[in-house]
Amino acid sequence: MSAILNMEKSGLVRRVRDKTDRRKIHVHLTAKGSRLRNDLVPLAKDVVSIAANGLSAAEIKQFLGYLSEVQKNLQANLSQMEEAEAYIFE
Repeated sequence: MSAILNMEKSGLVRRVRDKTDRRKIHVHLTAKGSRLRNDLVPLAKDVVSIAANGLSAAEIKQFLGYLSEVQKNLQANLSQMEEAEAYIFE
């Protein structure tokens, strides 16, 4: 089961089909999801701080550059994943 489906069943997100392109599905936080986000973001920042401990600013910048490239690679394939998801949830 997908993470988004689990979050939807838990009432954290809702899916909304795009009105102009029915292949796209937008995922929005519910009020419950927003409250949880507000609790989790500070914790996530603490985790990032711990993870980056001992790294120089240059090393963090280089690492973020690598993550950016990974994100671009995933984004390039996102439309294929969205089309598959739209087909599954029609």
